Amino acid sequence: MLRSTRCAARALPCPPPAAKIEASSRGSDRSVSRMTGDLESFTAETFAPHLGEVFRVLVDDGSELVTELVSVEPYEERGAGRRMAFSLVFLGPSEPLLPQRIYRFRHEELGAFDIFVVPIGRDEAGVRYESVFA
Repeated sequence: MLRSTRCAARALPCPPPAAKIEASSRGSDRSVSRMTGDLESFTAETFAPHLGEVFRVLVDDGSELVTELVSVEPYEERGAGRRMAFSLVFLGPSEPLLPQRIYRFRHEELGAFDIFVVPIGRDEAGVRYESVFA
């Protein structure tokens, strides 16, 4: 069963999932701990221009799950750090369902970065995953 959050309760746009899992020839990248995207500098404004774009999620077997960024929601309150809190919602295919944990994400412009995601809903469009930045 998927966890419900306030993002899941809102009506989110339901674009079709970009693609299924694709084999990755970069399986050796799993052990690389260096990130090209700096999580501390990420804000809602970092991601907003990339709504509707593909973000690839590295899966344990070396394949990549193709997701689409479907929501960037800034919060009105400040997070624990200096930035304003915000959430991201990605839409992936219906299968496989990724359990909540930290995954390596790749984006053509933002580079590679590790974020914690939680599955928040599944419907005919696919599975939505949320990541909250505070």
